Amino acid sequence: MSSAFRNFVLTFLLALIVFGLVAWRVLPAAEAALLGPDPTEESSEPSDTTSDGETSEDPGTQPVDPETDDGFSCLFVGKNGSGRICSLIFTRVSESRQRYITVDIPASTHLSVGLGYAPLYSLLAGKDIAAVTATVSALVGYDIDYCFIADAEAEGQIAALHGDMSVTLPYAVRYLSPEFAVIPEEDRSEEHYVTIPAGNVRLNGENTPYILDAVPNGQNAYTYDYSLQGTICFSIFDQLFARRDIGDNTSLLIELAECVETNAEINDVIRRAPAMFSKSSYAYQNVSYTTVTRSFEGSVVRVPDVFAAISAIQSAYAGE
Repeated sequence: MSSAFRNFVLTFLLALIVFGLVAWRVLPAAEAALLGPDPTEESSEPSDTTSDGETSEDPGTQPVDPETDDGFSCLFVGKNGSGRICSLIFTRVSESRQRYITVDIPASTHLSVGLGYAPLYSLLAGKDIAAVTATVSALVGYDIDYCFIADAEAEGQIAALHGDMSVTLPYAVRYLSPEFAVIPEEDRSEEHYVTIPAGNVRLNGENTPYILDAVPNGQNAYTYDYSLQGTICFSIFDQLFARRDIGDNTSLLIELAECVETNAEINDVIRRAPAMFSKSSYAYQNVSYTTVTRSFEGSVVRVPDVFAAISAIQSAYAGE
């Protein structure tokens, strides 16, 4: 190979290298100028800056700091006359921030179990307070400090202690009057039964358990979605905890606590009660629990959208 040809080859290779380096540095900038930024790339720039270049945030929408938050969580569980859970009401309350949120989780919400799904009222049947709170805590994203479980009789007692609770029934409820329970069924007549017509009805210690156990004619009680019972339990909760005066009534608080099964000490109930019974005076929001539909065995079930639900709950509690 002549020296002239060798010099030509070396010069050509050097030119290729230089051109490649230039293209490597210049072409991406040119492409960005022509096509705009890659939409799949996250921007490293702050979304909003002040004149000093510092990130600006709205202090009213900052997440609540768990280290300084004085809030506490309660779970109120209602059961029907057959002892099945028909209502799950989660609350988060902050006395210093005067914020009160509730989340009514339908007891018929299905959770994934193995290759299928099962409703909450079935999964929680016979479980103790620790198991119930652990399950619900995972669904709401907060530890549950206190749990109160009221069976149908207890809810009747609560309604009687409150003194002025009413609900709207979409269908008539018929039940055997307790005073005639000793009469054999074949000897009973219509006069031995009590029929509550559809419409507004005042709850008391006698009728509440029967109303919570009633289902529409032709409906199997063990497959019913408990939507009416859940609505009644939420109405009881709604009317009870809106009464601020109960929070300072120690004797009434003790009576209410003795009606239910709870992991709360009576001193905790008395100490927390002023905030618990402040639903009507604090900044209040009822958060709808987020669910999505799934097909299962030829039917459609609703399952928790846990991430969306937790996000909505935390946003409501933060006041966003």
